Amino acid sequence: MAALLVATAAALLDSQKSGVPKDFVEALFSRAVPEDVVRYDAREVAALAQASWSFLSERKRGAPKIRFEPPAAGAGDHLEHVTVLEIVNDDMPFLVDSVLGELAERGVEIL
Repeated sequence: MAALLVATAAALLDSQKSGVPKDFVEALFSRAVPEDVVRYDAREVAALAQASWSFLSERKRGAPKIRFEPPAAGAGDHLEHVTVLEIVNDDMPFLVDSVLGELAERGVEIL
């Protein structure tokens, strides 16, 4: 179900000629827990992927890029109470685990 939802979102972005590669959409959600992805509809998944591509697709080598904010207004009803954390950096093993651990320690619910 989650894979179909992600594929539908990728197709939606492709039909809109968004410039977001299908492979990016699939990779972005490939390690997400399926139960978390199916909370959203294809339009919302596409909006998340579009925003992430716009932010993460370009980065100066050696400089991290971090954003922590809610999705753009109008991205979808289910995204109204969500904040997205995006991090891209040079290869740093355990960076994601460390950040998730710190957020969990502070009582932040991660979906």
